[in-house]
Amino acid sequence: GFDSPEAGGDDCDDGDATISPAGTETMLNLWEDDNCDSALTTPEGSYGDQVWLGTESGALVGEHMSKLGDINGDGVDEAIVAAIYSGIAYPNGGTAYIISGPDGGPIDTGHEILAGGENWYLGVDSDGGTDFDGDGFPDVLLGAPGKLSKGAAYLVTAAVIGAGGTSQLPDDAWWSFEGDIDANYWGTVRGIGDFDGDGIEDAAIAAAFGSANLPTDGMVAIASPADGESITPAEAAYRFVGDYEGARYGEPLGRIGDLDLDGLDEVLVGVTSGNIAIVIR
Repeated sequence: GFDSPEAGGDDCDDGDATISPAGTETMLNLWEDDNCDSALTTPEGSYGDQVWLGTESGALVGEHMSKLGDINGDGVDEAIVAAIYSGIAYPNGGTAYIISGPDGGPIDTGHEILAGGENWYLGVDSDGGTDFDGDGFPDVLLGAPGKLSKGAAYLVTAAVIGAGGTSQLPDDAWWSFEGDIDANYWGTVRGIGDFDGDGIEDAAIAAAFGSANLPTDGMVAIASPADGESITPAEAAYRFVGDYEGARYGEPLGRIGDLDLDGLDEVLVGVTSGNIAIVIR
């Protein structure tokens, strides 16, 4: 029913009956211009009030997402959406997108935080909502378990994100936690509140597949990113390990506040192989 451009028509793919000016953009075929409008925009259909489209096939946009909070003071909360296999900077490096506003569209319209090397899987875990640097706006915690197989975690401040454009790690991180032993894969992250009563927000970082005393017993470190210094697991203020082989201690982590009303915040630690959760005080 539609002629090809060669015949003076506007059918962008005369060989495919499903692609024409009467076609419908669908979530199943994001990489084709199904309706010949020369744009890959929010697809029609009942997919929600906002649809943010990834720009790379196979990047796994949405594999992990977190609420961030209002980082620019406009009264609208932002969100963190990760594409852990993104290759924008490096193959499988990963990209974390900060998205905001009432409209959907291509996901790269927001701020991008890029990995600094290949196979980082940046954003496999993330957390927002905690103001670590004390400027009154929430910051972004990102895990990169694949970095050199040692793993890492990074804090990117609201000020850096608010400046716009693109950030790249580790250079644009306010604080970093750098794993120092192969095959530990540090990268689960959570803001946990004030764990030790010093009035400063703390963060928990886990290596559930790491090995401290036994294979894959798992580890959790607690540190404060407020000083903006780079640290290793050995330099963390507190460190806890699983007590049996394969425990995967620290998968996942949870913020639960002051559970026992002693004025200190606790952290919830999953031990997935044991089907249990532990509260650390």
